[in-house]
Amino acid sequence: MSERPTHESDLPLVMTVEEVAELLQLSKETIYTEAQKGRLPARRIGRSWRFFRPAVFEYLYGRDQAPDTEDAEPPGED
Repeated sequence: MSERPTHESDLPLVMTVEEVAELLQLSKETIYTEAQKGRLPARRIGRSWRFFRPAVFEYLYGRDQAPDTEDAEPPGED
Protein backbone atom coordinates (compact mmCIF):
# COMPACT_ATOMS: atom_id res chain seq x y z
CA MET A 1 0.00 0.00 0.00
CA SER A 2 1.36 3.44 -0.89
CA GLU A 3 1.83 6.19 1.68
CA ARG A 4 -0.68 9.02 1.79
CA PRO A 5 0.74 12.41 0.80
CA THR A 6 1.41 14.67 3.78
CA HIS A 7 1.44 17.99 1.91
CA GLU A 8 -0.68 19.43 -0.87
CA SER A 9 2.43 19.78 -3.04
CA ASP A 10 3.01 16.00 -2.77
CA LEU A 11 -0.14 15.43 -4.85
CA PRO A 12 -0.17 15.55 -8.65
CA LEU A 13 -1.25 18.86 -10.17
CA VAL A 14 -3.90 17.06 -12.24
CA MET A 15 -5.76 14.37 -10.32
CA THR A 16 -7.95 11.40 -11.24
CA VAL A 17 -11.31 10.49 -9.75
CA GLU A 18 -9.62 7.82 -7.65
CA GLU A 19 -7.04 10.26 -6.27
CA VAL A 20 -9.67 12.88 -5.41
CA ALA A 21 -11.92 10.27 -3.78
CA GLU A 22 -9.03 9.03 -1.63
CA LEU A 23 -8.00 12.56 -0.68
CA LEU A 24 -11.51 13.62 0.31
CA GLN A 25 -12.37 10.20 1.76
CA LEU A 26 -15.48 9.99 -0.40
CA SER A 27 -16.69 7.36 -2.84
CA LYS A 28 -15.86 7.63 -6.52
CA GLU A 29 -19.60 7.86 -7.17
CA THR A 30 -19.83 10.98 -4.98
CA ILE A 31 -16.92 12.56 -6.84
CA TYR A 32 -18.59 11.82 -10.20
CA THR A 33 -21.87 13.31 -8.96
CA GLU A 34 -20.22 16.46 -7.60
CA ALA A 35 -18.31 16.94 -10.86
CA GLN A 36 -21.34 16.30 -13.08
CA LYS A 37 -23.40 18.82 -11.10
CA GLY A 38 -20.62 21.40 -11.37
CA ARG A 39 -20.01 21.64 -7.63
CA LEU A 40 -16.52 20.13 -7.87
CA PRO A 41 -14.58 21.78 -10.71
CA ALA A 42 -13.41 19.20 -13.22
CA ARG A 43 -12.85 18.57 -16.92
CA ARG A 44 -14.09 15.61 -18.83
CA ILE A 45 -11.51 14.39 -21.33
CA GLY A 46 -12.99 11.63 -23.44
CA ARG A 47 -14.51 9.25 -20.93
CA SER A 48 -12.21 10.32 -18.08
CA TRP A 49 -12.52 13.10 -15.52
CA ARG A 50 -9.55 15.20 -14.41
CA PHE A 51 -9.34 17.58 -11.46
CA PHE A 52 -6.96 20.50 -10.94
CA ARG A 53 -5.42 20.13 -7.47
CA PRO A 54 -5.93 23.78 -6.37
CA ALA A 55 -9.61 23.58 -7.38
CA VAL A 56 -10.06 20.43 -5.29
CA PHE A 57 -8.68 22.24 -2.23
CA GLU A 58 -10.91 25.26 -2.90
CA TYR A 59 -13.86 22.85 -2.99
CA LEU A 60 -12.71 21.21 0.24
CA TYR A 61 -12.12 24.42 2.19
CA GLY A 62 -14.64 26.68 0.50
CA ARG A 63 -13.34 29.76 -1.27
CA ASP A 64 -13.55 31.88 1.88
CA GLN A 65 -11.75 29.38 4.12
CA ALA A 66 -8.71 28.35 2.06
CA PRO A 67 -5.65 28.23 4.37
CA ASP A 68 -3.59 30.57 2.19
CA THR A 69 -6.23 33.34 2.34
CA GLU A 70 -6.40 33.85 6.10
CA ASP A 71 -4.44 37.12 5.86
CA ALA A 72 -6.44 38.39 2.88
CA GLU A 73 -8.79 41.29 3.37
CA PRO A 74 -12.49 40.48 3.14
CA PRO A 75 -14.14 41.58 -0.09
CA GLY A 76 -15.68 45.04 0.02
CA GLU A 77 -19.41 45.50 -0.08
CA ASP A 78 -20.15 47.45 -3.24
